[in-house]
Amino acid sequence: MDQAFKRLGPFVHPLVYLILPRSLVKLLRKHKKIVANRVENAKDFKQRDYFTSFIQEGKSMPNTNMDWILAQANHIFIGGLDPDTNLFWSAILFLAQHPDKFRKFAAEIRGKFKRYEDIEDEELTHLPWLSGVIDESLRLHTNGSFGQPRVTPGATVDGHYVPKGCGVQTSIFAAFHSERYWHKPHDFCPERWLPATHSDYDPAFAKDVRECFRPFSAGTRSCIGQNMGYRQARILFAKMAWKLDWEVVNPHEFHWERDLRLYATWVRPHPRIRYKLSDVAKAAAAEGGRENGEKLVEV
Repeated sequence: MDQAFKRLGPFVHPLVYLILPRSLVKLLRKHKKIVANRVENAKDFKQRDYFTSFIQEGKSMPNTNMDWILAQANHIFIGGLDPDTNLFWSAILFLAQHPDKFRKFAAEIRGKFKRYEDIEDEELTHLPWLSGVIDESLRLHTNGSFGQPRVTPGATVDGHYVPKGCGVQTSIFAAFHSERYWHKPHDFCPERWLPATHSDYDPAFAKDVRECFRPFSAGTRSCIGQNMGYRQARILFAKMAWKLDWEVVNPHEFHWERDLRLYATWVRPHPRIRYKLSDVAKAAAAEGGRENGEKLVEV
């Protein structure tokens, strides 16, 4: 929505704040205030961080000011947080909604590691169900519904000539949910990512056009933190799947695609998830003399 209003001109763009939910406007203002406070009190911070580079670059570059510094820092502040939140949130929900697939995913982790302490990323990179859950969650709940805008130098794209100076952009959400590229595009199917030799592989997904799957954009401007994001996701989901079972307790109170909204950031439905210790975790807890339990949380 924000990008669409920007294309209508500088006088129309501010009107987007009349449409955004008040809670989101409040959040964006809070982010801006945090960044502004960090910039204004830069001299009080003795250790360097990424804000330091923005401040120094902003002061040394011509035609830049505090607004430029705030814009760049805010982009990184939100961009470094929201994609991980999207992935963690969606994967937990999708797995809870599909207990049959959760069991296969969890069995892969629990069969690989005998102890929670043994779970390390080096051992996770070649686990097909884990990788499939991550990529399928990224496909269904994209980091943004839009691609990064580009200005064409004058080129032919997919058989159509685009004149020089035109803005071009791809809708990531549309591409990731299109029957043109995916079998069952609206369904959570981690098995579509499994190798053909895997026992759970389904040949119905053989014609999926994986080349269009670019959750972190593509080219020299693709997300610099994507490898770190995958690493964090592998470790988090593997440890959760080893230690916990979980389920949705209010499945009839929300609908994923109906209730999902995108403004400047995603506004998601509100499922409630009940977590329980897995059998392997219970055994480890009993061995260590700890109590078993469960916890209900709102994702």
